[in-house]
Amino acid sequence: MNILIHKRILLTGCIKLLLTVFSICIPSILFAQSQIDFISTHKIDTIIAQDSILSSSFTFKNTGNSPLIITNIDYYPNSLKVDYKRSPIMPNETSNITISFNPLNYPTGLFALLKVYSNAQNNIVNLNFDIKIKENPSRPYLLYNHDFDGIKFKERNINLGDIIIGKNIVDSLEFYNMRDRNVNLEANLTSPFFEISFKPSNVKPKQKAYMYIVSKTTSKTNFYGYYYTDFKLIIDNSLFLFNKFYIYANFKEDFSKLTKAELNSAPKCHLDIVDYDFGQIESGKKYYCKFIITNKGERNLIIRKINTSCSCITILYKDKLIKSQENTILEVELDTSGKKGKILKAIYLTTNDPENPNITLMLKGVII
Repeated sequence: MNILIHKRILLTGCIKLLLTVFSICIPSILFAQSQIDFISTHKIDTIIAQDSILSSSFTFKNTGNSPLIITNIDYYPNSLKVDYKRSPIMPNETSNITISFNPLNYPTGLFALLKVYSNAQNNIVNLNFDIKIKENPSRPYLLYNHDFDGIKFKERNINLGDIIIGKNIVDSLEFYNMRDRNVNLEANLTSPFFEISFKPSNVKPKQKAYMYIVSKTTSKTNFYGYYYTDFKLIIDNSLFLFNKFYIYANFKEDFSKLTKAELNSAPKCHLDIVDYDFGQIESGKKYYCKFIITNKGERNLIIRKINTSCSCITILYKDKLIKSQENTILEVELDTSGKKGKILKAIYLTTNDPENPNITLMLKGVII
């Protein structure tokens, strides 16, 4: 009997000991968590252009009580090289995320976005990398990446953004004469909206100059919406055939002078859907869909223009003018001839709705 009592006392003591151990260990197990803390999540710097790979780092520390693992990093632009430690980072350990890049690939500057995923309590952290590229005084030509037979430009895409009809704009591109003689420059642009000039028009060797893009009489045009054109250089009276310059713009109505009463009674463009999924469709056939456009304003809604991102899209619709509280059906034909795989096409509407003058409709599907 005494032996049985002794065993019970011993068992009770063991249970109490185990409970004490669990009471100490369980909270630490349950609340073990890594924490990723960056010294800074926004890095701003200015560097001088040079033809070499440069690196910059974001430093962080695991301030938690459990190993930290970075599971993935998404970043843009994807031309960057991003390095980080793949193995666990222990509590109180410091590490880096390093970005490597060639500054000559970003003559107008580099703005990068990084999204860091980890097993930390703050499992997603956004990083911003903002680098200004300064011209190298001894080698100014380094930042001019686009070579047109010795005439080097920083850019060949001219995005003028929104242009209010009735207001003229001026933009410019820098260029550099790498030749060992003077050159005369012109452009073969034929556009009713823009003209090109060069200052100086006669450019000396190793001289920086400017190409100016000037809008023409936009107040007299009835053109609305997105506009695109291209042109080539004429160097010393010879047309340079290789590579082009591209101009992009979006012509918009001037709604700034409308009174409050006019805005309250303005047309309002409403669509029941803005995306249409054809699902799985066959190549070589034509498919159709519809978008219902309703004017929920008091004044007439006018569809100024409709553009598409692909010649495979045909627009069929009856009315360009939609009265108050009425609607029209925008019929769309998609021709899948010669196409395979996933598609994503766009339809661009330009209207006189002051709050929503530009609307994008999307068509998607899988062509088999």
